[in-house]
Amino acid sequence: MFTSMRSVERVEARRAPGNASRKSNCQISARSDGAAANPIRASLERELAEEISIDGPFSLRVLGYINDDATDVGRVHFGILYLAEIAVRAVVPRAPEIAHGSLRELAELEAIARAPDAAVEDWSRIAWEPLKAALGAPAGA
Repeated sequence: MFTSMRSVERVEARRAPGNASRKSNCQISARSDGAAANPIRASLERELAEEISIDGPFSLRVLGYINDDATDVGRVHFGILYLAEIAVRAVVPRAPEIAHGSLRELAELEAIARAPDAAVEDWSRIAWEPLKAALGAPAGA
């Protein structure tokens, strides 16, 4: 699993399993076959390409939604939780605001998240159990 730590002030030094992207302006466009393109998927793919480099094919699967009204940031954001399944182990940060990024085993991320001094983004905490379930790990383990 790819994990990153951003260097931007709002989320500085907070670890996030995966890649958290923000999209504020979606436009619906028509494909050449006349069908409406999926603007959310297109935004996700563009954000992934801007923020990380995946050297090889990958697939994306929606796991659910994140709505957290408990924090100021959460009250004005709505998230979609995706799982990107990759065939290679070559994923590296591309965006300068990602201070650290690497692939880690699920057990290693669990240990990091459970550490008493863990600095983990709120949405990452919310996404953790659904993400583990999607990867076949037992709940609460």
